Amino acid sequence: MSNRTASRQRTTAETSIAVSIHLDGGAVSADTGIPFFDHMLDQLGRHGGFGLEVRCDGDLQIDAHHTVEDVGIALGEAFSEALGDKAGVRRFASIRVPLDEALVDGDGVTVPVGADHVHGPDRQHADERHVTGLEGDVAPIQGPGDDHLGLAAV
Repeated sequence: MSNRTASRQRTTAETSIAVSIHLDGGAVSADTGIPFFDHMLDQLGRHGGFGLEVRCDGDLQIDAHHTVEDVGIALGEAFSEALGDKAGVRRFASIRVPLDEALVDGDGVTVPVGADHVHGPDRQHADERHVTGLEGDVAPIQGPGDDHLGLAAV
């Protein structure tokens, strides 16, 4: 297997991003200016077993949209390059993946697990869609229809 690493720089009118990936392990850190997004990127690298460094300076005074979307684009490009011919890549499948406070099914729909199940994943209260500076429709806690980060990284 070759050196499975990649780095990407992405600069737009709204963001300036640097992403580095080492698929065979390494340090993990994220600094996007959005604490919850940093936490999720950190968990992605740690639980995925790969090295990941993400730095982003974005227009957070406006909102988190461009930061999350552009990080997703840079991350997807870096993954694609680092995977190369995809030798040694194994897929796994599961109908449902339980997480601490969510249940993710095979369609990528995340169902929040909490005290208020009555409203369901598509009928949450508006104030439940905002998590520590990250709007729910940018990095969805719901389904594929709101998926800016996921679509950008593909």
